[in-house]
Amino acid sequence: MDSLEKERERKEIQYDIFSGFLAGLSETGGLPVDFNEKLFHRLVDYATVYPNDRAVFTSRNGVEVGTEI
Repeated sequence: MDSLEKERERKEIQYDIFSGFLAGLSETGGLPVDFNEKLFHRLVDYATVYPNDRAVFTSRNGVEVGTEI
């Protein structure tokens, strides 16, 4: 029962995060072409910079996106 409750709470948190993202995206009137600081902060939880000129951005829902810098 505890594991089901924890899973439900995790899903509620993911829903809240995704809802916030959609609200921020709707405020832009479409997909942003230029950097949008407000949208960036709604999506990205933290960034990790590695010494090999690589950065990984971790979203609030745990998805990671890497890039060369």
